[in-house]
Amino acid sequence: MSEQTIIFFLLICIALLIGVILYQQFAFRSGIQTKLRKISGKLKEITDTDSDERVMVFTENKELMELAAQINRLLENHLKVKADYRRAEIASKKMLSNISHDIKTPMTVILGYLEIMRINGKSTDELLGKIEQKAENVMELINQFFTLAKLES
Repeated sequence: MSEQTIIFFLLICIALLIGVILYQQFAFRSGIQTKLRKISGKLKEITDTDSDERVMVFTENKELMELAAQINRLLENHLKVKADYRRAEIASKKMLSNISHDIKTPMTVILGYLEIMRINGKSTDELLGKIEQKAENVMELINQFFTLAKLES
């Protein structure tokens, strides 16, 4: 074999190796892009449906695995925040209901005592009428508050 033939074969081998390397890089990039599109689609699906799912990536690429792990951490934190918000909202509604009930009960008692005093005639009717009117106004406000609390829950 001549020197030119050997150089020709070496150049062909080099060209083939460069072609293989370029193809592998192209395949690697397009594989990563496909996986990133899948991650993006799954993340969009999870957020649109308000799902409790996680992003799963089957790859040996450590960066993509780390990205998926960080996304899953964010999703987990998001779920915790939502759960905390729901618990706080329920507690707030219960508190409103309890407050309105706790105020309504003593006002009912006051109105009852005022009615007894009026029946027995132990105080001036004018004064009792004013007290009763004010207590009824407060009672009406409390009833409105109680209705609002019922509607919210």
